Amino acid sequence: MRGIGVGSLLCCLALNSWGYLVEASTYRVTSFSELQSAVSNLEDGDIIELGSDIVFASTLSLRYVSNVSITSAEGQQYELDGDNEVRLFDVVGATVDFTNLKMVNGKGNALYAGGLQIRSSSKLSFDNIVFQGHQILDTTLAGGALTIEDSEVTFSSCTFDSNLVSGGAGGSAVRLESSEANFTSCDFTNNVASAGIGGALHLNRATSVVLREVNFIKNKQSQGYSA
Repeated sequence: MRGIGVGSLLCCLALNSWGYLVEASTYRVTSFSELQSAVSNLEDGDIIELGSDIVFASTLSLRYVSNVSITSAEGQQYELDGDNEVRLFDVVGATVDFTNLKMVNGKGNALYAGGLQIRSSSKLSFDNIVFQGHQILDTTLAGGALTIEDSEVTFSSCTFDSNLVSGGAGGSAVRLESSEANFTSCDFTNNVASAGIGGALHLNRATSVVLREVNFIKNKQSQGYSA
């Protein structure tokens, strides 16, 4: 068992990305310091389970791990809150499932998204996630909630609400670069690209996107189409 200082740690066996059995852990966290410690110790197959809302003090990196899950305790949908100060996650070359969470109030900059920056052949899934209140307030090549580069991402039963990009290329909710994305039963509402293209989505460089039962409501942009 890995001995680290987090709220609660359980261990079991799981298959890693090469098909071998490895020790997998479930980290139960209720504070940013516990979440930060869990993320820094993640290995293939591990699970992070939130037991409360958590406000971020800095951006966390998920790098080169496989079959990792981040979720709320059963029956809950806890918040990961950037406090209008920091981006939530940088994801690099990782395979991660996010379920039953609210990701809110992230803040990005000219190159990086407010909520999550996803790149380098990452494979992510988001199920029952709310992306709300993320923002970038300068000229940007990033998306308000997510920027996805050279990766594969699926979204199911997700809501993108009131995300903002104030300049540059737009994509107030999601910007896709050379990536594949599937959206099923998702809602885009009240997202704004005040000086760019794409009030909800901005696609670039032959991005592949599949939309099934997706609603776009009251999204705004200064150029092009609102979606």
